Parts: sequence; structure tokens; C-alpha cells
Amino acid sequence: MEGSSASGIPPLFRRHTRRPRLTRILDESKAQSIVITAPAGYGKTTLAAEWLQGRANAVWYRATSGSADVAAFSVGVGEVASALIPGAGARLSQRLRVAEAPERLVRPLAELLAEDLAAWPEGAWLVVDDYHLVADSVPVEEFVDWLLTLAPIRLLVTTRRRPSWASARRVLYGEITEITREQLAMTTEEASQVLEDRPGETVRALVAQAEGWPAVLGLAALSSSSELPTERVSDALFRYFAEEVFRQEPAEVQDFMLVASIPSRIDARAARELLGVRTPEPLMERLLDEGLLHESGSAFRFHPLLRDFLRRKLESDEAGRHQELTEQAIARAKAEQRWEEAFDLSSHLSAQVRVSVVGAAAAQLLSAGRVETLQKWLDDCDAAGIAAPELLLARADIMLRRGELYEGQSLALDVAGRLPSRAALTSPAWHLSGRAAHLLSHDEEALAFHLRARDTAQSSEALADAVWGAVASAAELELPTAGDLLSELASLPSSDVDRRLRLASCRLFVSTRQGTATGLDSEFDGLLHIVPFATDVMASTSFVANAAYLN
Repeated sequence: MEGSSASGIPPLFRRHTRRPRLTRILDESKAQSIVITAPAGYGKTTLAAEWLQGRANAVWYRATSGSADVAAFSVGVGEVASALIPGAGARLSQRLRVAEAPERLVRPLAELLAEDLAAWPEGAWLVVDDYHLVADSVPVEEFVDWLLTLAPIRLLVTTRRRPSWASARRVLYGEITEITREQLAMTTEEASQVLEDRPGETVRALVAQAEGWPAVLGLAALSSSSELPTERVSDALFRYFAEEVFRQEPAEVQDFMLVASIPSRIDARAARELLGVRTPEPLMERLLDEGLLHESGSAFRFHPLLRDFLRRKLESDEAGRHQELTEQAIARAKAEQRWEEAFDLSSHLSAQVRVSVVGAAAAQLLSAGRVETLQKWLDDCDAAGIAAPELLLARADIMLRRGELYEGQSLALDVAGRLPSRAALTSPAWHLSGRAAHLLSHDEEALAFHLRARDTAQSSEALADAVWGAVASAAELELPTAGDLLSELASLPSSDVDRRLRLASCRLFVSTRQGTATGLDSEFDGLLHIVPFATDVMASTSFVANAAYLN
């Protein structure tokens, strides 16, 4: 699922300095969970990677901004866990295709995944890196709490703030081992290994001034400056040494660093096609060797602090170039349906750009059950989203999932009434209105709305959805037109598995309302073999239940 990053244990920096003082604490821990808590640049990820290097019984999930959604997070955790327990998370992914509010899904999802993880190997670890990116989602926090309660997993998280489930009581009773900022801060002895060519007095002064912040000490090691700045604030020290390291690079490398800070990750292909760098390989190799870039799956990325420094510098020095490259990166991410990256990049541009990204992503996010992500993005669009019909329909869909049926219907009807009849979104707006009416048991109204959706449909998908809704409403009202609508639905060309299953269920629904289901058992028997290939869990489960009813 886009919105998560699953991988093996990340490799260490080429200039990595080992920290046995801290890995001994991890070795000695008997707790179910380990929480490494500190601000950015304290080596949280690096410590976890150092401790787990070479282990085959550890899986790694790197949270992103799109992971603050119980759907995305639970699927992502299931995917990485499947490396240790094949099939883990498969049932959970199916469950998420049922349209429902995320706050109602927390415990059912945790129970499904916990059952899959019941055979968790002894000594195995699940790592959630950058957990702070999901900590604002109450459903995600509750999901993790339930998972720790229900499953025998051992969990290690790196985070900038303590999770809500990592209570002081759990730490006190030994259920959680916590490593804090104070422990992660480098000692003078550790800093001496990083700053190996600096006099001891200089090292001691820098450690005191930086308060042991590894990010500053790492940049200081790369800087050729022998002087210390007068700033006493660690953030200012970081900017000072980042500027020093940047300025000592050749002009070609400086330019590459600036433009490569736009996308979240960079590889040779993206550098050539997106950034216009003809031969990026030597530049990336140099930055890798210096420890400024590091591997991230099949690509490379800067440390978040360094990337932010470089991007801000480009925006300040060359605003036009920054905007052009950001727009190109957004277009590429949208074309590849990497919605999370597209939205993150759009946050640096206008609200209208965000609206464009959310409008393109909404249908896929809803299909995947990522209601939390979509709701947050809609809210971030502010007033600009009010004029966008695709965003208003997304809000209406979310309202239906949360049981706000009258509100959702009102919003969908407003959109349908204001759009031209041949607009692409007119039919979906009428169909959404019909869904709301059906859920409210206003079947005559639902039928009328679905027929309007049929008459305004501009695509085969919209037409099929509209006719299906009309069939269900007409059958519920026991109207003779239900049979004609069913024939119309059957005449629509489709090899889609979900539609074939849904059509069979529709036939049974209409037939039972008319008092007969003769001959349908053979049709259901002939379709049973394609059920495993369905992607719509409602279509497949309804079909299986109906097949059982016939038999």
C-alpha cells in the first residue's frame, strides 16, 4: 500500500561509528517493547539498524506521513510481518475494503492481525521507524496498543515523542525499555571517534556546545572548518555546519544536492528524467562516500534535517527553480500514483495544487479504506477545496461511512444539482445521493437518484454503478421494472470479477423478491472458482453467503 515503506534492515552509513554503550542496553532488554525517543538527528534509526544488522528474524516498517491512518498502517505492518509469517495481513486487507469509519475498525483489525501473528518466532522483532509520524492518529495508537495486548510480538519503535501506549507504568513494570535523548547524546569519548582529527579540547567544547547532538557532530566531522561558531543553540549549530559542508563541495555537487532535495528519494533515473542531471552516478557515489546520502531501499535519500536545509536554501536562493522542480516532481508522483509524496510536495506550493492532488487520489484512498488520510488532506486544502466538486463528493462519501447519512446526502445532492448533466462527476454525485437514500430506507428516492445517475453516466463504470443501485432499489420496492433493470445490468459488457459476482447476487435478490430462485444454483456454482480473485470484499462475501443460501 502506497503510504508506507517496507524494507529490510537499512544499511549503515559508510562512516558509521558504532555505539556499544547503547546496543548493550538493547541486548539486555527482556521487555516486549523497546522505545527509542529523541528529537531528529539523535541516531535513533541508526542505533536500531546497528543492533539488528545481520539478523534474519527482524522486519522493518518505516512510517511516513501517510501512515497516520489505521488502514495504511495496519496493512503496512501486515506486509512486513509476512516476511516472517507468510500470509500475515491478507484477511486484514480484505476487511478494509468494507466502507466503514476507521474508529470502528481498530479492534477488529488488531484481532485479525494478532491471529495471524500468533506464531511469532521467538526472538524476532518488528521495527516501526519514525513512529512519531503516526502518533497523531488515535486509531493507530489504539491499534498498536491492542496488537501488543493480543499478539506475542516484540516491538521496537523509533520516535520523536513517546507513544500514548508507552505509559510510565509499562516502563516501570519492565514491559517497555525506553532509550531517551539523554542516553543517545554522544559522550566525549564517542565524539572523539567521529572527530578523530580534532584536538581533545576542541571535541570537548563542541560536545558541550552541541549537547551531544549526533547530527551536529557528524556534520562537524565533515566540515573543514577548525573554528567553532559562537551560537549556543543546537539548531543554529546544525545550520552552521550544514552550510560549511555544503560550501566545501564543488559547484556541480552543490547544485545536485539542492535539486536532489526536492523528491523524498532519489535514484539515477529520477535524477536524469526529473532533475535533468546527465550523469548523476558519480555525484551520488561521492555523497554516499561522504555520508551525506544513504541508501533507502533501491534509492537514496538525505537525512530529513539535511534535506530540509537544502530545500529551504533552494527555495530562498532560486524560488522559480524550486517551484518548477517541485511541480515536475508532483506531476511524476501523480502519474505513478504515489499520492503521499505528491501531497507532501504540494504542501510547499499553493492550496490549488493540493486540491489537484487530493482530487486525483480520492477514489483510490476511499477504495483502500484510507479515510483518515483523505480526511486530513481534505482539511489541509482549506477553503480552496470548497469549490472542487471531487473533494466535496469525497467528503460526502466519508460522511456516509461515518453514519452521517442526511449530511452526506445533502452535500452530494448539492454537487449533483450544480454540475452540468454531461460532467464526469454528475453521475457519481447522483449515485452517492442514491446510496445515502437507500441507507436511510428511502427506496423510492434512492431509485429516482440512481436513474438520474444512469441517465448522466459518462463512463462504463459510472453506468454500471448507477444501474446496480437502481436494480437494488426497484427490487426492494418489488417493482416489475426490477427485471428490466437487471437485464440492462446484465447487458453491460464486463469481464470484471467483482461485477460478475455482484450481478449474480442481484439476480438472486430480484428473484427472491419475485418469489422464485429457480435455476440460479447452477450459475452460482459456475462462479465459485473466481471468488478468490475478487477485489471487492462486499461483492465476494455477499456472493458466498448467497451461494450458501441456495445450497
